[in-house]
Amino acid sequence: MSFTADDRRHMAQALHLAARGLNTTHPNPRVGCVIVAGAAVVGEGWHVRAG
Repeated sequence: MSFTADDRRHMAQALHLAARGLNTTHPNPRVGCVIVAGAAVVGEGWHVRAG
């Protein structure tokens, strides 16, 4: 499986979003998500806090 430049950009954005959960999600992991349909980002978010 190969990753495109767009794949890498979307993954970098997901990691950036996940970092927003630093110090608020323990004991759960930090999670960021970018949802892409075709070439368009249709949603994104992150795990805000534990619970």
